[in-house]
Amino acid sequence: MRIRGVASLHRTDQGPPRRIDWQLSTLALASTLVSFEIIDTADVRRWTDHALTIARYDLAAVDRFLSTTR
Repeated sequence: MRIRGVASLHRTDQGPPRRIDWQLSTLALASTLVSFEIIDTADVRRWTDHALTIARYDLAAVDRFLSTTR
């Protein structure tokens, strides 16, 4: 999946939007990922030049994963 730039959304002094925001995970935890969303609205741009990134996980699967790694 190619994700568009999420930083420098309205700044013109830093060049075009870039993908510099990260959400890191282990491979095992990544397997519990349900969805990933980028929020780039006028309200977001009012407060920051970075889009919001939201990762949603299956909490039951995360709990099972964490229970086996303790």
